[in-house]
Amino acid sequence: MGGIVSIIGFLGGTKPDVTALDALNHLCTFRGVYVGSRQMMEDMVRAVEANHIKPVVDDRVFSLDQVREAYDYMWAQSHFGKLTIDLD
Repeated sequence: MGGIVSIIGFLGGTKPDVTALDALNHLCTFRGVYVGSRQMMEDMVRAVEANHIKPVVDDRVFSLDQVREAYDYMWAQSHFGKLTIDLD
């Protein structure tokens, strides 16, 4: 109730399982998120590789069981760069 649902990827022809009526019934907002085309991603990957760009990643690694702690760590602004969650 009252949440925001961000939708990515329906441009490829997939029919969503939810409707505008679902949003009204649950008092939530559906928001489409544009992330660019596949060609744009491939161009970006080539640029990152050609320029040896490396992401800044925090030293701390969270386990999958620590996801909530990772969010708290991020919201407290205790991190430096991206956070890592180990899925193994």
